[in-house]
Amino acid sequence: MKIGFRVAFIIQISDYLASDISLDALYMIEMVLNFFVAYHDEADNLVTDHPKIIKKYLKFYLLDDLYLFFYLENIFFWIS
Repeated sequence: MKIGFRVAFIIQISDYLASDISLDALYMIEMVLNFFVAYHDEADNLVTDHPKIIKKYLKFYLLDDLYLFFYLENIFFWIS
């Protein structure tokens, strides 16, 4: 979405670099915090066992979060 906005309004990447880096940093912090946040299982029990929390995050959410973080725009930015 950010790429389309920049192309439509001819905005240079450097104009929004600070905000992009800040948002990416916040997203990375959120990813790390997900390894420590308890969740409710199917029986509505609060799961606080750390290995179970890590296993569930790795199994269901990590790939989605990594995909969203390493989207194409970031890859182009890091290469250039």
